[in-house]
Formats: sequence, structure tokens, C-alpha cells
Amino acid sequence: MITPRLLIASVALAALGSGIAQAQGSIIGISAPPDAQESPTHAALDGGYSVQAPPFPFPVDYGVGYLINPTWGDGYFGLHSHVYSSPNIPDPATAVITFQFDMPVTVDQLEVIQHGNAITRVEAFVGSSLGTLGSVGSVFGLKGDVTGSSQFGETESDLFDFDNTIAGTYLQLVIRKTSLENGWAAYRIFPRTADGDRIEAATAPIPEPTAYAFVGGLGLVAFAAFSRRRKV
Repeated sequence: MITPRLLIASVALAALGSGIAQAQGSIIGISAPPDAQESPTHAALDGGYSVQAPPFPFPVDYGVGYLINPTWGDGYFGLHSHVYSSPNIPDPATAVITFQFDMPVTVDQLEVIQHGNAITRVEAFVGSSLGTLGSVGSVFGLKGDVTGSSQFGETESDLFDFDNTIAGTYLQLVIRKTSLENGWAAYRIFPRTADGDRIEAATAPIPEPTAYAFVGGLGLVAFAAFSRRRKV
């Protein structure tokens, strides 16, 4: 028979465990420069060049948030630009996408759902703030340094692997090269861990550390009380 004290302890410890489970990290913000995003991207159509959570659930169906929407058959790009500094080299000041996480996470890979005129090289920067970002590498995707039009099938999945081991609450991507000399687009971009798991959008507020401490303390107090009663 489960006593009230044991039930209190179980519920409190389960709540603490739930908080720990959320410690895998989630995306709480995505932004891209407005002057680089052209129609028919969701960002340009919706005007959502920067999306942030809260509110929850995270707006993966709004603006640049569409970059991490798990479906991509809607006919609109996540990103699209013709702003270049030289052939095949997008302007690095505008070909930028920034992800924010609710805690430090280690992004090792990018899964890119490509347009025919694709991204071919990406440099990634990580850090605890936008002012402390450091490069973790500039890499080509699976096809390497390909050039010319229609090098990829529409919505073809591509992978960029950085062999990164540095965690950060910010990930900034700079598109360094594209297959077409004067235009590129991408449907979706999914940050992934070294295990290949997509880092998902946040769907609920993450409790503050003080909340963890309170719930943990409640659980320990309840468990101690139950243990003392059993010894009596």
C-alpha cells in the first residue's frame, strides 16, 4: 500500500526527474538578417525574421522559425537570397542564421534540406553569448565543393559535420559558399548532436534552477520523513 508520505516523495522526485530530462537542451530562438531573405521564404512572407520563445509552443510555423519545421513540402523556402560578395560567395554579413538554446548544447552536425541551388559550405560559431562566439570549423557538405545549377534535387537532405565538441547557448551559421554563383536557397536547417539527433524546439517553459532546487529539496524532505516514520 502506498502511503501519503511515500506518494508525496514519489511525486516530488518524479518532478525533479522531469526537470533533469529537460536538460538535453532546446531551441528557443532563431534569427536571420531581413535584407537577405527574399520571397518566397516564410520569413519574407510573414515578416518573421526573428522568432523567440516564450510564447510557447515555439513558432515553428511562423517566419524564420520554419527552418526547423519537420515538414518541407509546402513550396516555400526557409531561406533564400541573391546577395553576394563574389561569384559563389554570399555576402557574409547577410548570409547568417543564429540559433539560441535554453542551455549549452553541443551542435556537431547540420542537416540541410537543400534547394537545387544549394548551400555547399558552412562555417559554424558557438559561444555563451553573441559577443563570445568562436569558430568550430568551415566545412563542405556530402557532395563537396560542387558548382553549377541544379546540383541537388529539390528537398534533398545534406549533412555538414563539424566534429565539434564545444557546447554553447548560441550557434551562428555563416553560408560561405553555394553551388550557384549568384543565388541560393534552403528549405530547412536542423542542428544535430554527434549522435545525429535533431535538437528540437522548446515546447514548454524550462523551470529556473531555483525551481529545481525547491522541487529537489521537497522530494528529499518528503523521502526523509517517510524513512523516519518507517523506523519508528
